[in-house]
Amino acid sequence: MKQTPFWGVLLATLALGYAGQALHASSASRSDMRPAAADQPNGLVNAGEPSQWAKFVVCGNTVAAENRTNVKNSGEQGVVMKTKSSHQQEAEAVLKALHAAINSHDVKSVVACFAQDVRSEQPRHPERSFIGRASVEKNWAANFAQLPDFHAEVIRVISDENVVWTEWRWSGTQANGHSVDLRGVTLFGVEEGLIQWARLYMDPVG
Repeated sequence: MKQTPFWGVLLATLALGYAGQALHASSASRSDMRPAAADQPNGLVNAGEPSQWAKFVVCGNTVAAENRTNVKNSGEQGVVMKTKSSHQQEAEAVLKALHAAINSHDVKSVVACFAQDVRSEQPRHPERSFIGRASVEKNWAANFAQLPDFHAEVIRVISDENVVWTEWRWSGTQANGHSVDLRGVTLFGVEEGLIQWARLYMDPVG
C-alpha cells in the first residue's frame, strides 16, 4: 500500500490548514508586528506622528495593539496619512498571539485563538477540511509530538479589514532525523478576537 509522505500527514493534521477560512512588514497595508517598548506607549513614529493604541480581547486575553500611522511623502503636497482600521489591528493582534502560541508549543493557547465552530479548509486537499476547536487541539497536539522542534516563521503579514494574510515558513525535525520544511500562505477571518475561518496554501520545499 502506498504510504502518504510525512509532509502530507503534517498538512492534514496542522490546524493552520484549518480553513473555510516578532513579525515583518513594510508598507502602509502591512504590519510591523515587532512589540513596542512597554514604557513608551506614546512613542513617536514616522515623521513625528504619535502611535495610536487600541485594546482588544484576542484569544481570550486583553491586548493593546499599536496602530502605527503610516506616512507617505508627496512632494509639495505635504504628506498623506493612512492608519489601520480597528478590524485590521484586531486581526493582526490575533495572528501575533497565534504565532507566539505555536512557537511556545502551547496547545491550549493555540486553541484559544479559534472560535468554537472554526471552519478549516485546504483547497488543494478538500478531504482535510474540518469544523470545530476539538480538531484544532487534536491536530496541533499531534504536530508538536511529531516535530518536537517545530518552528513557525512569519515572513510577511497583510490585512484587509478582518482578514489577515500571512506568508509562513514551517520547519522541524522528525524522530528519524528527517527535516520538514513547508512554505506558503494562510488566510484567517477574524471576528470578536477569534479566528472564525481559515484557509491554507502550504507546500513542502526542497
